[in-house]
Amino acid sequence: MTLAEWYRRNKLLLQHAPDNLERSRTVAVALVPLFKAHAECWEAVSMLSDDFSRSSFANFLAEWHIRVPVRCRGFIKSVAREFGLEMGA
Repeated sequence: MTLAEWYRRNKLLLQHAPDNLERSRTVAVALVPLFKAHAECWEAVSMLSDDFSRSSFANFLAEWHIRVPVRCRGFIKSVAREFGLEMGA
């Protein structure tokens, strides 16, 4: 199962309990290859917000995209694609 498929199945659960350790672990394991391929963007993790009250996960990612250095913005778009989401320019 792809992360995008998993996300579609778990979207509502994630909205109600975004800090669930089991689901967080699933996402982390799925994203490890992407982080390995773009090790220069590990610093982007420090720019994640811990405010999960966004109107949507797509908005959460869009705001993260704005906060990271320009050189990591393509990486954030790749993360979004892993979840089956597309980000604008």
